[in-house]
Amino acid sequence: MDLDLVRICEEEGQPELISKLEDGLERIDALFDKYDDDMDPGLVIDILSIYKEIKPDINSGEVRIALEKAVRFHHKSKKRDKKNRPYVSHAFDVGYILAFLQRSDDVIKFGLFHDALEEHNGSVNIIKELIDKKRLNTHEQLVVVCELSTMDSDPNKDGVLYKRLNKHFDDGYEYLSIIKIADNISNLITKKHMKPKDGLTSEGRIRRFEETSKKYWILLAQRIDDKGYLNIKLAPYLKELVER
Repeated sequence: MDLDLVRICEEEGQPELISKLEDGLERIDALFDKYDDDMDPGLVIDILSIYKEIKPDINSGEVRIALEKAVRFHHKSKKRDKKNRPYVSHAFDVGYILAFLQRSDDVIKFGLFHDALEEHNGSVNIIKELIDKKRLNTHEQLVVVCELSTMDSDPNKDGVLYKRLNKHFDDGYEYLSIIKIADNISNLITKKHMKPKDGLTSEGRIRRFEETSKKYWILLAQRIDDKGYLNIKLAPYLKELVER
């Protein structure tokens, strides 16, 4: 079963939840103006503080270690976007979205390294070091998390991986889908800053992300919404982000 099926912010409606989520992401983005060096230890301290505000029961010690490893993991990557943000900024965004959705600490850690295949040729060892296999298990799920990063880059693979995600969803590993949707939310929010990549112009990449969102992620988000354990509705939110 998915972990920590907790209703969040029961007194708030969809617009308020979206506003709160995006305010947190803007605060994270602003930290990269404050810290010129992503290796500055103050950055992780401030990121963790933002996570803790929206998920007070987060294991600060474990998640801080994961944040520090994420910085080192992504440190030598090229700048992610036209704002010259380091690539770890995206990982921090995905981790924050998962914390906002009240996912477990282990799911948050998975999210911080969801681009492992793209960045480090498929290595899952760093994730294995961070995850308690008794809480969140199996090598297969680790590999799937890493494979997620290849979606939105090769249309021939997208359908295969999407079917695999649906199968894992049916098998009780829906947290894998939530990680991918958190990734999609981050990409759609920052799409106007996308740089050319993989032979595509900035505009071409934006269209691809919007198309895969409509073809795959909104449908998957609807499956999560149908479960009814999150007050924020992910499918309508993704539709809104595609149309912005």
